Amino acid sequence: MNNIVKLNNISKYYGDFCALDNINLEVNSEDILLIKGKSGSGKTTLLNILGFLDEPTSGGYLFENELINKNNYSIIRNEKIGFIFQNYNLIKGLSCLENIKLPYLYSKSINSNNDFIIELSKKLDIYNILDKDVKNLSGGEQQRVSICRALSLKPKLILADEPTGNLDPINKNKIKDIFKYINNELKITIIVVTHDDLFDDIADKIIYLKEGIIDENT
Repeated sequence: MNNIVKLNNISKYYGDFCALDNINLEVNSEDILLIKGKSGSGKTTLLNILGFLDEPTSGGYLFENELINKNNYSIIRNEKIGFIFQNYNLIKGLSCLENIKLPYLYSKSINSNNDFIIELSKKLDIYNILDKDVKNLSGGEQQRVSICRALSLKPKLILADEPTGNLDPINKNKIKDIFKYINNELKITIIVVTHDDLFDDIADKIIYLKEGIIDENT
């Protein structure tokens, strides 16, 4: 199977502090990868580099076998990557549908794919609340709206940072089922930073970070 992501000796320094030290990582297309580790181990830094939100100090990043540099970060980030956050990052004062369509403002696509969004909203059980202001939603509903937004441009890769961190057990399991749908039916690769063991049984690979390196002993 082809790699969608390949990191070669990626390091990240903030001044004298080494957040990531010579990370080598391959992620196959249509896999689910979990990134685990204690707070401060470098998980979010790694996710930010994977999503072109931050630039490594050294090393090479191949995305779909293309060597990436900062000149094409924004294009790939906007067109091929969807982001899911612990705190949802929705804009209050906008409806669910308006939030879902926000990625089109930064895309080359002129028109949103309304049929796909409607289909997704039904699958995610948010179709009946599309016209509601997101400030009036429960945490589980907000997270499902944020997932729909992340999927709206049909990305190749979903990056999720503690997506169940603020949810109760029922909604956590809903998110797990949604991730299985995204991976199995939509054929999208998923990388999840998580402390939760919930996703372990659907993951193709789990890596553990410790002080900025991949801990091979776990």
